[in-house]
Amino acid sequence: MSAPHPSGPAAAARVLALAVASVAYGCAWHAGTPPHGPGLLVGEVTAPVAEPGVADALRQSLGTAIRRRGAVGPEVLKARVEEASFVPAAGGIGAVGAWTATLRVRFERIGAHPRELVLARALLVPAPDPGSSAGLPPARAAAFVALAGDLAEEAVEVLLLQEAP
Repeated sequence: MSAPHPSGPAAAARVLALAVASVAYGCAWHAGTPPHGPGLLVGEVTAPVAEPGVADALRQSLGTAIRRRGAVGPEVLKARVEEASFVPAAGGIGAVGAWTATLRVRFERIGAHPRELVLARALLVPAPDPGSSAGLPPARAAAFVALAGDLAEEAVEVLLLQEAP
C-alpha cells in the first residue's frame, strides 16, 4: 500500500523550496515554446533568381513560422535568395530521370540583436510519369515551396533562440 499523497502546508513548502532552489541555481521551468527576446517581423524578401514565386513562398513561410511561435515583434528579418537551381540529379539510386532543387538563402536580423545566417537545402524531385498531364513545372514549383518552408522554419528557430535571455 502506498503512502498518502502529501498535501497542505508541508507540500506547499516543498514545492516553494524546489522553485527557489531552481532559480538560485540557474535552472528554469518552461512550458510551451522556448523563451525568446523581442520577436521578429518579416522585412524585405528579395530573390534575384529566375525561379518565379520563390520570394513569395519564402515571405509567406517566414510569416507563418514567426506566428506559429508567437514571436511577432519589432526586430526585422530580411531574406535574400542567393541560389535557386533546378538541375538534373547526378546519378545514384532513384536519380534516373530525377532533378535536384537547391535553395540557399541569407537571412539577416536587424535590431538590438543583429545576426546573419545562411542556410541551404537540396531536394530530390522525381521526374513526373511520362503519361501524366501535370509535367515538370508543378513539381518544380512544389519543390521550391517545400524548401522555402524548411529554410524559414529553421531560420526563425535559430534566430529566436540566439536572442533568448
